[in-house]
Amino acid sequence: KRLKELLLQEVSGMQMKLMSAGHTLSAYRAGSYFSEEMKRLDAISGIAYYEYIKDFAEHFDERIAPFIHTCERFAAQLFDKERLLLWATCEKDQLSDVSEKLSEMVMKLDAKNADAASFKAEELSLPEVLGKTHQNEGIGTASQVQYASLAGNFKQGGFAYHGALRVLRVILNYDYFWLNIRVKGGAYGCMSNMSRNGNVLFSSFRDPNLSETYEVFEHTPEYLANFDVSDRDMTKYVIGTISTMDTPLTPSQDGIRALTSYLTETTEAQLQKDRDQVLACSQQDIRQLSEAIAYVLGEKHRCAIGNEEVITSEHELFDEVRSL
Repeated sequence: KRLKELLLQEVSGMQMKLMSAGHTLSAYRAGSYFSEEMKRLDAISGIAYYEYIKDFAEHFDERIAPFIHTCERFAAQLFDKERLLLWATCEKDQLSDVSEKLSEMVMKLDAKNADAASFKAEELSLPEVLGKTHQNEGIGTASQVQYASLAGNFKQGGFAYHGALRVLRVILNYDYFWLNIRVKGGAYGCMSNMSRNGNVLFSSFRDPNLSETYEVFEHTPEYLANFDVSDRDMTKYVIGTISTMDTPLTPSQDGIRALTSYLTETTEAQLQKDRDQVLACSQQDIRQLSEAIAYVLGEKHRCAIGNEEVITSEHELFDEVRSL
């Protein structure tokens, strides 16, 4: 009974998220067309996840027993001493005490040496979530606005990551996208992100438009190829970028950054290289990014979530149009 209550709460929460944070869900979905990482994000907190829990709730009685059994097996394999990662942030003189206490806790855990690789996604009754690969979806909901996303990976086109991409993000978010999607287009927000792994995401938030926004995205390489601002404005973009990289951190935030760097195998040398490239970023560096962005756009990985009537009327933007 309690599991069903929690499941229904989760379904309701995801339905609210579709209305309030559709840009995140559409970005995950667009990224899932080409990226295993983004496909997993879609599976655990995106459109695929919502469809799974919604179907689970509708067939709860027949699925709950095998689900509980699967979770028990999963927990037995996951919570194992050999797979444990401990993370603590403290003063140096406290480190020995913290290590001692953590060691005492670890000794109480089991060490089953279970083979994690043997536990497949299919055993979670998710054969569709990680297996399906859609392309260019328009997803209709009861929303009155749209969340339009476009994604791609420049490394798949042979382009390398450069710190100038951090500056580009500031330029797009506060100039090109801001002016054309928010100011002229009337969207509540617009955003871009370029990751070290090559993933690029463009999204609009609470957007009254659809095809007009994708047209703005498509003209990004042209904007970059002709990028020309004053030295003062270029300096402002660099300052705006570096301020997000070297913000003073609390001990907790510092620890989280250290953990993230460890998990992503990001070294201090890489972070320093990013800083150096940002500080040295020139207008020419921004113009040279136009080819990488053109490659991303050429892949045409799109997903939009929004008003069903708008999605249907502009169906030519997508390979598949459906409703949630």
